[in-house]
Amino acid sequence: MLTEKLKTLSSSPVWNHIGLELQYADSGKSKVSMPVKKEFLQIFEKVHGGILATLLDATMASAINSVLEDHVFSVTAEMKIQYLRPATGSILIGKGEVIQNGKTVTICKSEIYDEQDKMVAFATGTFVNKEKT
Repeated sequence: MLTEKLKTLSSSPVWNHIGLELQYADSGKSKVSMPVKKEFLQIFEKVHGGILATLLDATMASAINSVLEDHVFSVTAEMKIQYLRPATGSILIGKGEVIQNGKTVTICKSEIYDEQDKMVAFATGTFVNKEKT
């Protein structure tokens, strides 16, 4: 069952615009699917790296928000991406995991897989946790 925080995150304008769908987020792990639309392709008909970065970031955010208390929110401070192969197909799957969750900083990782279950990109990210005021 999704928390209100995860429901809000996964219904945000950017998620809706891109078509991201939260498959699950629990205990610091998450899975997010994304349809591949023609608008996401670069000139070589592969998914643009910026779109992949958005899926990686959203997947890590989902993992983080599955462990943060309701009165705490998190924002991306830094993200390092490694692109491994061109992303193609009709759907991509992002899998995220919290590596370490501290009071003020959370470290995550995320991976994207294509329909053949080949990893196309991965990222690590640093997120700053803040209490809502």
